[in-house]
Amino acid sequence: MLGFLLCQQSIVSNFSIEIQTIYGKFEKLLLKIKESLDEIERQNDELNEQNNEIILYNNRLEQNRNRLESLNNYKDNLLSIISHDLKSPLNSASGLLSLFVKKADSFSKEEMNEHVNSTLKSMERVSELLENLLQWSLSETGEITFDPQKQSLPKIIST
Repeated sequence: MLGFLLCQQSIVSNFSIEIQTIYGKFEKLLLKIKESLDEIERQNDELNEQNNEIILYNNRLEQNRNRLESLNNYKDNLLSIISHDLKSPLNSASGLLSLFVKKADSFSKEEMNEHVNSTLKSMERVSELLENLLQWSLSETGEITFDPQKQSLPKIIST
């Protein structure tokens, strides 16, 4: 019986050593799992931070898109107005010249001078408008710089 007890004691001792070994491995595994969870949580926080930044950028992009859309509509409206302002005097001049070509004999010299002077003034206004558009375009593209200088108002008025 003593042999049996010694054998059982040896089995229990071996079993106890195996349990301690398994328990040690289990503790190491739990520590690795905890470290992995901590790393996942850190990465998740980092991703949330990046996601918040992306949301901010998207909001800014949307605001800029809306602003650009509004400016584009404004530009289209401005071009429509300018086109109309250019078209009317050009059509008048074209019509008058066409009339002169077809029926030059039916106008007196005074009538022709009056119509030509009126058309000339219209063309001068068109020319001024185009010059202003060109200057505006150059200033918008940065090709000309704003360089204000002091002027004498009485001198400007007298000339």
